[in-house]
Amino acid sequence: MSLYAGIAFIKLCREAETARGQLAALPAPLAWEDMVALGQRHDLEFTVHELQSAIAVDWAMRRARYTRPG
Repeated sequence: MSLYAGIAFIKLCREAETARGQLAALPAPLAWEDMVALGQRHDLEFTVHELQSAIAVDWAMRRARYTRPG
C-alpha cells in the first residue's frame, strides 16, 4: 500500500480506456472504497487515505504547472 500506487491509479484512470470505463460504471454516489477496490483489480494496493493524498498531490502538481507567476 502506498501513495505511489494511488498516483499510479490516477494515471491509469486517465490513460487506460478500460479503467476509465470501469470507473464510470461504478454506482453513484462514488465511494472511496469503490475506487480502492477498482485499484486492487488492477494490482494496485492503496488505502482511502493514500488515494486522497495522491489526489491532493496530483492537483498540487497541476496547479504548479498551469499557474503562471505574476
